[in-house]
Amino acid sequence: MNNDAMYEKFIEKLDAANTISVFMHINPDGDCVGSSLALTTYLTNMGKTAHCFLEPDYEIPQNLTFLPDITKFNEKSLKWYDLAIVVDCGDANRLGKVCYEKFLCSNDKLVIDHHFVNVPFTEDIILNPKASATTEILFKLFKFYNASYIDKAVATYLFTGLITDTGSFVYPNTNALTYEVAAELCKYGINNYEIVRNSISDFSFNSFKLKNRVLSKAIFMFDNKLALVSFTKEDYAETQTSHPDSKSVIGDVINIKEVMLAVFISATPNDSEFKISLRSKDYVNCSKVAQRFLGGGHFHASGCRIQTDSIETARTQLLKAIQETQCLVDL
Repeated sequence: MNNDAMYEKFIEKLDAANTISVFMHINPDGDCVGSSLALTTYLTNMGKTAHCFLEPDYEIPQNLTFLPDITKFNEKSLKWYDLAIVVDCGDANRLGKVCYEKFLCSNDKLVIDHHFVNVPFTEDIILNPKASATTEILFKLFKFYNASYIDKAVATYLFTGLITDTGSFVYPNTNALTYEVAAELCKYGINNYEIVRNSISDFSFNSFKLKNRVLSKAIFMFDNKLALVSFTKEDYAETQTSHPDSKSVIGDVINIKEVMLAVFISATPNDSEFKISLRSKDYVNCSKVAQRFLGGGHFHASGCRIQTDSIETARTQLLKAIQETQCLVDL
């Protein structure tokens, strides 16, 4: 969708709606949380009735709890909405059952997303895979519609999505427009240092213990181009951590010079399910692997879940998928 069509679609939807529901995806990251809260706040500033929703039993990551009004999701609800908007989500399955049913309770629907892999689940989609984050798309839409409704809180949410989805501007999706948007958002008086420190840099001492524990067991293959890191229930229990703490490990592994693809396998409360996170760089498209297991995401950052009884079996299945997709071309 070109910019003109994107702006026209956004204006058409907002002008026709007075009550709007906004949806996060399950296991929300910084771009998802930032996008949904920025949109909800922007709509409220316009005088619209806007409510934000996250699937029950899912929580906001600890590194994002510093954000203003972080508990505003799931606070209020109407039986029916004029418009439902899903942000940063390329697949209806990622909404969760409860949220998807609520999403359907609306006269009109819209998805705003930047994922390379997008499975359409409504007719109207504002999609720009070239955008570094969904918050980047939203900032352009907000400015075009009416920039006066952007306040410090909205800018804080938008900057958070931008900084987390670009890894503090070091991921390959960072481009000139990313820096331009970041610079404009800073003009709203946001505390960019606090946002970066809280959302990216800081991690707990227990996370540090988890990092040391799992990295000592990391497996490297194919001339160190592939790294495999596993998080067992015992790892989490012994270090008093949980899955969100595993994020502190990802950057260290993919930043190893020789590593082109890093695969992280994490135990979940479900004994027969493992959460998979993939990171890559340069020519390696890790989303190909995630798609084999009905997952998805970006070229260099994707995820999925594998239904199996052990980490060893999950690792074997992932290795097979990596070879069959020729994710690393010289295997």
